[in-house]
Amino acid sequence: MDNWKAQKLAQLLLGLTDAHFNLIMNTHEFDLDVLLKQKYNVDVKTLGKLALALLPLVPPIQTSIHQCKVHVFIKKNDTNNNFYILAEMPYQY
Repeated sequence: MDNWKAQKLAQLLLGLTDAHFNLIMNTHEFDLDVLLKQKYNVDVKTLGKLALALLPLVPPIQTSIHQCKVHVFIKKNDTNNNFYILAEMPYQY
């Protein structure tokens, strides 16, 4: 999982608003690691590794574009009610 997606996943797990998350990213990015360590005892890099390890346990969905099954962590965009993918991997039988 790339660092940006792991950071966005951390935002969700920590319950940070977009404004608070952007403030952290634009000033002291390392503070995200501090918050994660306080709450979950992991850093962003480790969170990304754990998320990828857990993805096969997430029920697969079928994509509308390619009609293939994938395991995904998604987040609903509150602004336009669309969803965006935080992490994705092909369906594992």
